[in-house]
Amino acid sequence: MTKQDSIQRLILPISIIWWLLWLVISCKNPFFWDTVLTSKIAQFYFDNGLSHIIVPLDMDAGHPPFFQVYLCAIWKIFGKSLATAHLSMLPFILLMVISFYKICKYFFTDIRQVGIAMTLFCLEPTILAQSTLVSYDIVLLSLSLFGLYAILYEKRDWLYWINILLLLTCVRAFIAVTALFCIDIFILWNKKTFSWFRLLKPYFVGGVFCCIWHLYHFQQTGWMIFSPSPTWDGQRDMGNWNVYFRNIAVIIRNILDCGRIGLGIITGIILLNFLFNKISIKNYHSKIYIILIIVLVTHVLFLIPFTNPIGHRYLIWVYAIWILWISDILWSIKHHRWLLALMMTGMILGHFVIYPDKISKGWDSSLAYLPYFKLKENMDKYMHQSTAEVATKFPMIASLLETNLKDGDSGNIHFSEFNINNPQKKYILYSNISNDFQEFEYDYIKQNFTLIHTEQKGKIRLELYEWKK
Repeated sequence: MTKQDSIQRLILPISIIWWLLWLVISCKNPFFWDTVLTSKIAQFYFDNGLSHIIVPLDMDAGHPPFFQVYLCAIWKIFGKSLATAHLSMLPFILLMVISFYKICKYFFTDIRQVGIAMTLFCLEPTILAQSTLVSYDIVLLSLSLFGLYAILYEKRDWLYWINILLLLTCVRAFIAVTALFCIDIFILWNKKTFSWFRLLKPYFVGGVFCCIWHLYHFQQTGWMIFSPSPTWDGQRDMGNWNVYFRNIAVIIRNILDCGRIGLGIITGIILLNFLFNKISIKNYHSKIYIILIIVLVTHVLFLIPFTNPIGHRYLIWVYAIWILWISDILWSIKHHRWLLALMMTGMILGHFVIYPDKISKGWDSSLAYLPYFKLKENMDKYMHQSTAEVATKFPMIASLLETNLKDGDSGNIHFSEFNINNPQKKYILYSNISNDFQEFEYDYIKQNFTLIHTEQKGKIRLELYEWKK
């Protein structure tokens, strides 16, 4: 057995061990950020059964229920706990890693290129952070990569199930399915066996299941996709030109954030090299370039028209294909080891980047959020009986039942939502892990409340303020 064969045999097992290690480390992590909604819906199904498949309006964001029903089923089989919730992510994490590895093997004959791609994929901050949460974005990524694998390896029978599960996971799955459809056309177009009927069948079947759900939802509620709930008020409206330009800026910022600036710099150098040195794209795996363009363009076209804030996690499929592209071209650069070290360092340091209070951060997009859980636990113990008199904002506003699956009276305690225009509670709980405190609200708290207790680790802190008498 050659040295390359030995390396090849180790790449996938080591990658799987890496992701399993993080699954074990995070198995007691409470639900956090937008995954709290998943917890609420899954618990609703757990308590009420699937005869109430349409959830109450305050939980209903218009998403199909596949992931929440799946999580509920896991709880019914193994018991309702945080550990089993994280265990439910195992099949999707394995599918994600194996699919990405197979895609690398399809494009790269040199095992060292596969190693570069897998290393960067394992370190990618947003994918790694989402894997430590009970997140349907990992479900979307794993199914999207599996769909790309099925297209490249001509496993078309799998596309039926992939499209059905994608479209029944969340509304944003339209982006993934559209991208897969365009990639499928691109891959099949020049083949002698090309057939529109053969191409369309898996997407048509997936679309039928999706339409059945949304039509049923409309029949039961009178609306689909665009929720009338105040919780999502204004988040799915069509924007104007100012919104379009703002969203483009947000997408660029999110792509380069969390330590991906190294990938951005190298991408800029590569593009300039193509432009001025006239290097032909044919020297490389041109399919990867087209796939990256398709995935990026579909995300941009679907995301920029709406007023909904664009999270870092919305773009994780872009990050995965970007890594594939970088790994392809990096191998041809003379000092690629230094550039690889630069990118790896940037991704690792990306977990430690915390912006000043008045600049929002994608807290579910790097591991920077991890100290929050212990700090919140300590603050809850300090407040003890005073919780009914506390106002705060997302994500601290969620109850312990919703985040920690804690039953009983303590689990059902909700903080009031802080609103500067309404009569205030005696205490305000502030944290820089919340993006919802506006600058003027922060200044108002500083002027009218006294800081009485702080829990802090590193740059993450929770502060309890008391009304000045």
